[in-house]
Amino acid sequence: MNKEIDEARTDITVKALRPQTFRYEKPPTHRQGVKEVVIMCQTPTMRGSVHVLRQGSGESLHSHSTVDGFWMVLTGRVRFYGDGDVYYGEFGPMEGIMMPRHNRYWFESVGEGDSEILQVLHFELHKGFEREEHDEPKFKKEDVRLFYGGTRFDKQN
Repeated sequence: MNKEIDEARTDITVKALRPQTFRYEKPPTHRQGVKEVVIMCQTPTMRGSVHVLRQGSGESLHSHSTVDGFWMVLTGRVRFYGDGDVYYGEFGPMEGIMMPRHNRYWFESVGEGDSEILQVLHFELHKGFEREEHDEPKFKKEDVRLFYGGTRFDKQN
């Protein structure tokens, strides 16, 4: 994705990276039931992105062993659940949840229209991003579209 970030991840001492500016733009509507992730900025230990949940989409039960996650709803409404469907809450604009590593969770967009969620991840240094699925995925890989700073970088149509 970014050669400077990849090199810093493998370096034992993290060198100073240049500041990164960004601007978020919601991707054009593709179709209902898909998720789009717009990665806005990233360092070896942190990433900021917006997840666009089209009406009816969400995430399956999963956990991260190397990542703490901060989630804040920007638009729409999103429900978060834990293992065994434990209800964490329904969040609207400017509300959210902090999800420490090792916690199993899933979420879904509720109500009419799309939801947009700001995600800030903190990575364990030199461990990268690890995700473990604990349930059948709610959508297929082809239903996830990835963007980096507004440019689509996955190989799907």
